[in-house]
Amino acid sequence: MVNYLDYAATTPVHSQVLEVITKEMAFFGNPSSVYRIGREQKQKIERVRKAILKELQASPHDDVIFTSSGSEGNNLVFESIRKHYEKEKGHIIVSAVEHPSVRKSAEFLEQEGFDVTYLAPNREGSIEVSAVEKALREDTRLVSIMTVNNETGARFPIEEIAALLKETPTYFHTDAVQAFAQEPLTVEGIDYLTASGHKIYAPKGIGFLYKAKDAPIHALIKGGGQELGFRAGTENVPYILGLEKAIQIVVNNRDDLVQTYEDLREYLVARLTQKDIAFEINGLPNPKNPHICNLWIKGRKATQTLIFNDLKDVSVSAGSACSAGSVQISPVLSAMYPDESSRLEESIRLSFGMGSTREDIDAFVDALW
Repeated sequence: MVNYLDYAATTPVHSQVLEVITKEMAFFGNPSSVYRIGREQKQKIERVRKAILKELQASPHDDVIFTSSGSEGNNLVFESIRKHYEKEKGHIIVSAVEHPSVRKSAEFLEQEGFDVTYLAPNREGSIEVSAVEKALREDTRLVSIMTVNNETGARFPIEEIAALLKETPTYFHTDAVQAFAQEPLTVEGIDYLTASGHKIYAPKGIGFLYKAKDAPIHALIKGGGQELGFRAGTENVPYILGLEKAIQIVVNNRDDLVQTYEDLREYLVARLTQKDIAFEINGLPNPKNPHICNLWIKGRKATQTLIFNDLKDVSVSAGSACSAGSVQISPVLSAMYPDESSRLEESIRLSFGMGSTREDIDAFVDALW
């Protein structure tokens, strides 16, 4: 039996989601076709698009573009800003603790002639609104600040940042992969928001980019003009409907899930204390989004912790799981604790989900010593 404690990396496909996808596989019409079976598929896509806009409390005139992942959505935002300001360039602000798909996109625009400001986090792992305000320039084209950090669970003040930018010409993007559906969100003042299905019990290979009506967009993938002309390629209707079902399941259960995660977090701290294991929680001890817990296990290299747990079939991670199977010093923790090499080398991430139990916590703690 696997004791899985890495839900921030990916989640299992929920049985009800799998049922929806399997059933939909029987309907093969191309949504771009004008005849009935094609139109019916198109109508299903539009239904899900409207449901996502409603969940985000967005205007019905705004857009949702279905993508393959959060990373694709993030790249689409930065490519759109690059193309929109191709001649005049300008300035971009991102936090230093963003997902690699944002950090590397910002670095690419820097190579293309844009100025980029990387905002350092505080010791809680978040960004101060005053830091964004101080960094703003007349030629700031984009501010990109995630909603919830994928390594520490830190919640960023995106509502306040959105209010700050509302009266400026600067576009605002938030990577909400670790937050969408898991907490109520509104896109008031937000121009772009990215989300991913496999973080909320849908399959890998489906996500979306929300964009406000007037926010510029330039297609990464050229072709037949699908997805409002912003992403070519025949839409994956079964996965889009699976995403719809996953959103419904998480939204309907999110209050109970948050309580479960808080209880598991308290139990984890109690068990580590009971075993006299020296540890600290990186970031806030009790964050608003408790499903991610980043632990400094003092005196034990992260690689050792991962190996000992893996031998006991306990799945945890060190840093982001989006770095192609490598175990590296976390750039997120490096930005939070630049002068604490032991903390950087000895920290691991646990993250909880629908299937998490106290038995999973016990298995993790017992595998440490």
